[in-house]
Amino acid sequence: MAVIEQIAQAYPVKQPSRITIGPDAVPMDQAKFITVGGRKLSPRDIRTQIVYPNWQDPRVIYGFFRGEIGGPSILNEAFAADNINALLDEAAYDFVNSLRGAEKRGQILHVSTLYAEAGTTLFPNFQNDLRAHLLAYSTERVRREIEGTRSIQPSIWEADISDLAGAEKDPELSYVAFNLDPRDWGFNHLDAPLDIPGVPRNVARLVQERNDKFQRMIRKGDFQGRVIVLPQDYDPGAEIQ
Repeated sequence: MAVIEQIAQAYPVKQPSRITIGPDAVPMDQAKFITVGGRKLSPRDIRTQIVYPNWQDPRVIYGFFRGEIGGPSILNEAFAADNINALLDEAAYDFVNSLRGAEKRGQILHVSTLYAEAGTTLFPNFQNDLRAHLLAYSTERVRREIEGTRSIQPSIWEADISDLAGAEKDPELSYVAFNLDPRDWGFNHLDAPLDIPGVPRNVARLVQERNDKFQRMIRKGDFQGRVIVLPQDYDPGAEIQ
C-alpha cells in the first residue's frame, strides 16, 4: 500500500523507478519511507533483508507489487493466514506463464530480473533451482520452452507503469465499440458490440488493441481458457468463511 501511495502522489509518471523521495531525491525503491517496528526501511530492504532471507519460499517474490508492467500483478484481495498460499500460487502461475516471467530465445531462457534480485537467497543453485521453480508453475506450452533451453539469463524487465492509461492524461472523451463475445457464442446482451460513452481516448485505444489481439489469437487457434476443477463436495450455495 505504501508503494501505491507514493505512485499516486507522483502520478502521472511514466515509470515508477523515476520517482524520487526526499530532499536527496532517493529512488523510491531505495528510499526509507516505510516504518516497521520503529525502523525506517525501503521497499528493497523489506524484500532483500527481511522477507527473502526469512521465508525460504520463492513464491514470496510474487507478493510485492512494484507498479511496473514487468513486476507481479496487483492482487484484488489482501494476504491473510487462510489465503496466502492460494494467492501466491495464483500469482506465481500468472507470472511464470507470461512474457514478464520467461521467454525462450534460441537455447537461452530469458527470465525476469526479479529472479536475479532474489538470487541464491531463494535459489541456492541458481540455474537448477530456478528452472525447477519455473517448471512447477508452467503450462504445458511454457514447460516445453523451458525444457528446450540450456541456460537461464535474467534480462527481462518492463519499467513502464502498470496502469490502463499508461500514465497518459487525456481529458478528451471518446466512444469505443468492441465485442464482448468474440467467439459469437450469443450470450444474449453480450452478442452485440458494446458502446461505452465517456471513455478517455488513450483507454479506448488500449481496449481496442486488446480486442484486436484476441481476434488474432482466435484466428490462430491460440485463444484458450483456464479450467479450475472444483472438489466433488463443492457447494456453490455455501457461505464463504
